[in-house]
Order: sequence, then structure tokens, then C-alpha cells
Amino acid sequence: MLAGAGTAAWMVLGRIAAPTQAELDTIGQQWLSAHQADLMNSACLSNFVYGDDPVYVSTYSMPTRNWLDVLVKAGVYAPPTPNGPYQLRYTHGPQAATFIRGGRLCLAQAPRIAKLSVQPVTLAQLQAGGLPWLRGGKSTLDRFRELRISVGWQQLAAWAQWPQVRQEDPQFDPAPQEQAILLHTRAGWKDLSDPASRPDTLPALRKLAGQPGPGSADGQSAPAAAAMPGHHAGMFSWLSRLFSFGDPARKLPGEFYQDIQSGHPDAAYALLGPPMRVLGPDAMKMFLSAAREQLVAAGGLDSVEVQSETSAGARGTIVRFVVKLRNGEQQPGVLRASQSHGKWYIESMSS
Repeated sequence: MLAGAGTAAWMVLGRIAAPTQAELDTIGQQWLSAHQADLMNSACLSNFVYGDDPVYVSTYSMPTRNWLDVLVKAGVYAPPTPNGPYQLRYTHGPQAATFIRGGRLCLAQAPRIAKLSVQPVTLAQLQAGGLPWLRGGKSTLDRFRELRISVGWQQLAAWAQWPQVRQEDPQFDPAPQEQAILLHTRAGWKDLSDPASRPDTLPALRKLAGQPGPGSADGQSAPAAAAMPGHHAGMFSWLSRLFSFGDPARKLPGEFYQDIQSGHPDAAYALLGPPMRVLGPDAMKMFLSAAREQLVAAGGLDSVEVQSETSAGARGTIVRFVVKLRNGEQQPGVLRASQSHGKWYIESMSS
């Protein structure tokens, strides 16, 4: 009886206490566990064979030499020595053991939660973020909070902020600020972006949010499941995109080809993730400039049409598209994109 009375009071009155520090700490650690791999990927570079020791670089390979000179200054490599008239020999320096792991150069050891803070959420925010059926009222808004997550790094490299390093790894953020939406349930506060915390059905979410279900006195019911975004990928997969502040992955093909056609290789290069920067900025920008010449030869770009966008789980999003040229040619393509700190990057692309 006491449990039933408590549940009734919780559902009717909507007087919900703010998350406790213990709840926030638990949610923060769960969020960090779910995002740790993505955060570390943004902090680690794979644009060189960092695991090899020694390495030999041609004296004519200036982009590689310039980059290694930066790492020599950082202590990751020792100053090079000649290896014949046309090669330089580089060996690991005193900082290599700390920052080279698994064949990658990592700018920090591991992410950590630096600070957690809770903010109120407005009805307009929730409706704009993917819950358009929610209606106003203090009892509804009391069930939601915005959690702001400040991420820090263990053993952050002193040279991580150098301009040359930031150019090579633009995804890395030394002080990421992330957001999550919390919902109060019978079991306490839960992060809606955590698959383990999501209700199993839409009526369950409506009930948790203090909204009447189908057939209630107010005459309003939840939208049909088929009308909800992302239904075919799972009833609540759309909640994982709630309050996503990055550019949608489906915009990447159009932005990438428009930058190429407009003669802006720097902007196109900035859309590429670390796996596509393995040749270095100079070589990639030459390739992008050559791609522009091919577009011009075909009469220019007519349009880039996205055909589908599907989730690849932890590996990001797969976007299939068609590049239409003004000479009538059509070139299908597929890219894999991943999001890091509010921005989408192209991890791979093929025809």
C-alpha cells in the first residue's frame, strides 16, 4: 500500500527532487564508459607508423619531416641522424613510451569526468529535440533535466595545444563540453541516451514523462510508432540523437563536394577524419585540387543526393549518396562518418 501510494504521488504531483550527487556520479561514469572509445579516438593519431622504431624518412619528404620535427621538439622522437645521402633515421624519444600506444600517437592518457552540473530544461528544448508530443506544465518539466558534462584528460600532453598538432588532429578537444538529457523514472534519474536506461515502449515513456496515453480524457494520444523518427532502426534509437549539436552526417557528402568544386581544399580537408589524413595535408590537398579539375572537366557539380543514412553502431553512420554531374554522369558513393565533440567527420569513402 505504501509503495502504491508513493507511486501515485510521484505520478500525480510531479514533485521530483533534483538528482543526488551519487546519481550524477553514476550517470557520469556510465556516460564516460559509453563514450570513452570515441573520446580516445579523437585524442589519438594514426597518420604515421608511430609504433616502428626506428623509422627512415626520405630527405625529400618535407611534410613528414616537418611533422616529425614537431614531435622531436615534443620529445616523442630524438633528433634525426643521417642514414646515407637521401634518408634520415628517427628513433623514439623520452616521451614516446608515454604517448605512443598501440601504434598511435595519443595526446592524453584517458578521459575523465571533470565536472557535472544540472540545468532546467524548457518545453521548447524538449519538443525541438525530438519529443514534439510533450505538453507544458511543471510536473512534465520536473521530470527532465539537462546534464552538462565537462570532460578532462589524464596526463594531457603539454604540446597538445601547439598549432601544428591541432592542425593534424582537429577533432581533439582538450576540454570537451557535452550534454545529456535526464529523465526521472521510478528507479531514479536516468540518461536518455543510455540504451540500458530507455523505456521499452512509447507509452512507457509518456507515462514516465507525466503525459496521458491513448484514450485519456484530454483526447490526445501519442503519435503512431511508425511516425516517430528512427522507428525502423528501433523504437527509441532516435532518443540517442536528442540534443545533438553537431552537423548531421547526411550533410557531409554535399559539403565535401561543394568545397572541392568551390576551390576550397582546406575546407574539404577539415571534414576528413584521421584515417583519411594518413598522406598528410599537403598530399591530400593536392588530391582534392585534382578532384576539382575532374569536376570542372565534367561541366561541374549539379547536385549531391543522399539515398540513405544508417547507423553503424559504435563505428558511426553510413551515408550512401549519388554525385550528379552537369554532363549527365552519376557517380554513386558511400562514406562512413563519425561524430566527435559536436562535429561530424568522414572516416572513409568509396564508390
